[in-house]
Amino acid sequence: VEVGWREGIRGLADIGLELQAIDVAVTVGLHAKLRLYEDPARRGFIGLRLRAQMKRQKQDVDPDTFRNLDDFGPVVAPEVSAGFRFGHAREHAIYWFSYVYFDFDVRPHEPVLQAFYAAAIVGYEWRHRRGFHLVAATGLGWQLPNPATFRIAIHRLRISHGWEL
Repeated sequence: VEVGWREGIRGLADIGLELQAIDVAVTVGLHAKLRLYEDPARRGFIGLRLRAQMKRQKQDVDPDTFRNLDDFGPVVAPEVSAGFRFGHAREHAIYWFSYVYFDFDVRPHEPVLQAFYAAAIVGYEWRHRRGFHLVAATGLGWQLPNPATFRIAIHRLRISHGWEL
């Protein structure tokens, strides 16, 4: 579940606050986007995004499947993206994005920093004129400062839908 508020700034940027909750994590944060380029027909775009969040995550799993997660602290994730919109009302988009995810832990007994890098996430988004949207994105990422896991790819698949009011 994600609830948020965003405000556009002269068609070039937007800024907002978000609250996200899933079964193992809760985040509250700031979301900001800046449009670097958009062609006059609104078909192609390049942009930057920044997520700055406070996160609490607790996940216990089978150690053969994945490691347990126990995080509490700020997260900063800068991102660059590019895409192509199509359809009569530009309601469809195919896009690529890349980001670095810095996850800090404020507790003294935990590692101070974990970092992840996702070089290429590709996705598709469909937006209905009444605010409904459907998103599917997939790609690979790597945990950076951990030599034991650096060469092990972390697969990402996200399918979501939402309603903008």
